[in-house]
Amino acid sequence: MRILAIDAGNTHVKWAWHDGSRWQAIGKESCEHFLADGQSESAKMLSDLGAQSDRAIVCWVAGPEVREGLASRLSVFDIRWVAPQPQAYGVTNGYDAPDQLGVDRWVNLVAARHLFQGRDCIVASAGTALTVDALQADGRHLGGIIVPGMELQRDALAAGTAGVRAAAGKRDDFPRSTADAVHTGALLAMAGATERMRVRLQSRCGRGVLTVLTGGGAAELAPLLESPVSHVERLLFEGLLWIAENPH
Repeated sequence: MRILAIDAGNTHVKWAWHDGSRWQAIGKESCEHFLADGQSESAKMLSDLGAQSDRAIVCWVAGPEVREGLASRLSVFDIRWVAPQPQAYGVTNGYDAPDQLGVDRWVNLVAARHLFQGRDCIVASAGTALTVDALQADGRHLGGIIVPGMELQRDALAAGTAGVRAAAGKRDDFPRSTADAVHTGALLAMAGATERMRVRLQSRCGRGVLTVLTGGGAAELAPLLESPVSHVERLLFEGLLWIAENPH
């Protein structure tokens, strides 16, 4: 089955086309540009890929205007908009109101369940926000947390303090500039939140826990985490592929 998988996130629209054996034609565009230019190369590529696909499957967390833009650009008949379920694909949703779990988190949990069967996992996605979810080896999702990502933390400090500007910095063991202090502090906050969730799950399960890491900020966050860590760059796409190809 040829599948066009689309991740419509808070900042970017990303896509990947699976030809039945491997991923191809991976790309992304900012939501702003995606909506502004319906004649762009990205828009044309999505339309072309949609026409070549047996199915398009979409993980959508952006605003309604992005959904409308996607629908207008895809020429395939069968577009599936994924939604979180109480129980499906081997995962039991741990939220009190299952439909309130972010669909991107749900898809990442499905992917982790099937890529790392038999492992207790912390599933951490470092994007606009950092989400960290606990997944037991039997597929039970225990719940998770949401923490501001790098840019959100930096912007909040710039907006709420007089001496901090929203300037790019770098990680340093002992920062000696405000920009580096903010950057390093945000990273350590994200790493600390991830590690605390791992320790909590490990204490509950009584055995080692794997941290499954994904998202645009994953590469920078990974060195600050305790092993074992598995960085899966296309975790959400793997989840979308599994959902597209398998019954509940």
